Amino acid sequence: EQKLQPRKTLSKTVKLLGKFNKPSQLVEELDKYVVDQHEVKKAISMHLFNHYKGTIRDKDLKKENLLIIGETGTGKTYTVETAAQILNKKLKVMDVTSFTSEGYVGNSLGDFLGALIKEASELKNGFADMILFIDEFDKLASGMDVISKVQEELLTLIEGKSKLVEPGGRATMMSVDYRDLCIILGGAFTSTIEKKSQGSSKSIGFKYEEDKGRSELTRLDHDDIIKHGIKRELVGRIGNIVQTQPLSEDAIRRIITEPKNCILEYYTKMFKIHGIDDKVSDEDIQILVDKSKEFDLGARGLWAAAQYHFANRLYY
Repeated sequence: EQKLQPRKTLSKTVKLLGKFNKPSQLVEELDKYVVDQHEVKKAISMHLFNHYKGTIRDKDLKKENLLIIGETGTGKTYTVETAAQILNKKLKVMDVTSFTSEGYVGNSLGDFLGALIKEASELKNGFADMILFIDEFDKLASGMDVISKVQEELLTLIEGKSKLVEPGGRATMMSVDYRDLCIILGGAFTSTIEKKSQGSSKSIGFKYEEDKGRSELTRLDHDDIIKHGIKRELVGRIGNIVQTQPLSEDAIRRIITEPKNCILEYYTKMFKIHGIDDKVSDEDIQILVDKSKEFDLGARGLWAAAQYHFANRLYY
């Protein structure tokens, strides 16, 4: 059995959380970039502090993982990405839909993990300088044998050991300590949310609903994730589950105008850089809000919509 340990001996004085001394400080920093979604920002901050101040330092503590549930465009990946940038961590995104298991056509999970180990080995503090975001986690609910095997391989990753497959196709066992690797899972779980919402008088599942707050009837728990089709053993490794809130029209407007490096700030600067006597008007903002609602763009699609909207005005 080949052994590979991309872990580094961590000094007691090394600051894995930068200038932040408590989770609320990290949330305050995230507030500058991410509109609303306070519970998600709080959960991510708590998870990072528990990991970097607890799990890494005390090997007797159980390693747990965070699951973020939410529709596409509500900020799951962006919030994790922003937290990683703030803490100067290398973010790796694993889209589980791109993987199949050994012997099937598709990308190999083993290849991904091999590359992950190599990158971690080149970081100053190894896996402690990296965050892994496992996206589309809900797509592992199929009953197909290949999907079941991928779930098993993810379980061994989360637990700390994994069977890796070399790019050449020759399988080999590598005992890798993944304990220092901070793992966050993300997925929409739309079908399960819709099933759970049946019988509720509240309208849920829409990004732009006016009703503030998601009905408690649609908050998923660990049993719901198991019913969705995720193996019980894998769900058992998830500590906390948090859900994003649907984006209201007001939230979309604030995303355009408030955060650091927002659309308003970006195009205001671009007009100035190009010496164009123009500005982002209230009408422009409303057009983007309307487009976002009409085409169900969410936060992610706003930038593409803005690029299309302002393209002719920046052309000279």
